[in-house]
Amino acid sequence: MAAIVDMTIDTWLAQQSDLEDCILFQTSGSAGKPKHVALSHSALQASAAAVNTHLQTTRDDVWLGVLPRHHIGGYSINTRAELSGASAVWSDKKWDPLAFCKDCGQHDVTLTSLVPTQVYDLVSADYQAPPALRAVLVGGGALSDTLNERALALSWPMLKTYGMTETASQVATQRPGSAANAPLAILPGWKTDLTTGGFLRLRGKALFSGYIMEDSPEEFRFAPHDGWFTTADRVSINDNNNSLTFLARDRDRLRIKGELVNLANLRTELEAAAQSCQCPPANSTLVAIDDPRDGQTLVLVAPQREHAALIKALTARIPSFLHPKQAVSLNALPRTALGKLDETSLAETVDALTPDDCQP
Repeated sequence: MAAIVDMTIDTWLAQQSDLEDCILFQTSGSAGKPKHVALSHSALQASAAAVNTHLQTTRDDVWLGVLPRHHIGGYSINTRAELSGASAVWSDKKWDPLAFCKDCGQHDVTLTSLVPTQVYDLVSADYQAPPALRAVLVGGGALSDTLNERALALSWPMLKTYGMTETASQVATQRPGSAANAPLAILPGWKTDLTTGGFLRLRGKALFSGYIMEDSPEEFRFAPHDGWFTTADRVSINDNNNSLTFLARDRDRLRIKGELVNLANLRTELEAAAQSCQCPPANSTLVAIDDPRDGQTLVLVAPQREHAALIKALTARIPSFLHPKQAVSLNALPRTALGKLDETSLAETVDALTPDDCQP
């Protein structure tokens, strides 16, 4: 069983015979209260086998791990390597794109996993992909088609993935050689369905056993699922249930002046706007706040020196009723250990800042 730093949960876990075969991971999500996800060894093995099948991994492959091993994206690399007989090398240094490229070349790396912020660093530096590399699994956040196309132009073999801690890693992944906007192939072993509201439901051997919920500082409980897991993600399932296209997370759906709006799409427009005015996209984002008249309204979060340029570039790309009414100054966006935008911390930070009126 996983060793947990908090001794109170350790004491509780020692009494839970149903969890003896499980490893616990704290969710790496960007919003909501953290909780522990219980993954059995058989679930981890099933996920690794599915990924190996999709990538046609062999003992000649070499994985390079640069993601934290206490998160599922990093941990799963060793399991995949053990099952296929491939090698796995690790870089525990602070992330550095040049050092990463050198490690790839030194070890003839063929497979690795990255998050979008790391992809952005590689592309911004115009680094060409090392010749032996045949697949880069990108998860931990949305990789925009624009950034993906720039990476592909530099020969980085990017494959978008969809998954989460609850699924022991990936549920769906683009096929090798895919275009930037290609759908994601559903990996072997997963059954998929949609709720009436369009949310993805999943069932498979790689599914987690349940959550460890913390009801109070010294009270814990195990919350198993019922065989199916309903996500908070809206997707379309196509090709006779062989592939899916991610649409939006439920928290990204906004109502502004009666119109249903996708926050993730607006953030993609902001990313493109930032690139057009030579502002680092990783420094800025949009958040929604309640508005007594419009239902919700948008706030730009970025370094103050970039406000004017970003507002001008963004408002040229989106309808006028979506134009941010306010901006707040923040030099660095809060992020999780995997580089995801920390939505909870961001909301708290923005709430505490004094906004300035935008003047597009």
